[in-house]
Amino acid sequence: MSLCACGRKRVKKSMELAKFEELGKKVEALLARLRELAQAKEELGRRLEEKEKETATLRQKIDEFEQERAQVRNKVDELLGRISQYEAGKT
Repeated sequence: MSLCACGRKRVKKSMELAKFEELGKKVEALLARLRELAQAKEELGRRLEEKEKETATLRQKIDEFEQERAQVRNKVDELLGRISQYEAGKT
């Protein structure tokens, strides 16, 4: 029992259609993954921007603390100098 030419064509066409369907499914899966990755990239970009703002704020606070520490050190040095002058004049 052999298939006639039209039967073989039908089988061949259905095999080709199955390949296109499989290809279509793979393309859809790739597109879905692409959308997921784009969303993840966007979220990571937002998180990076937040962390950069936090870093800038913390650096500013560090600068302020260093300036304050320098002012305190100068004041302490000034007070120690005055104490030294007082003690030097006392003897």
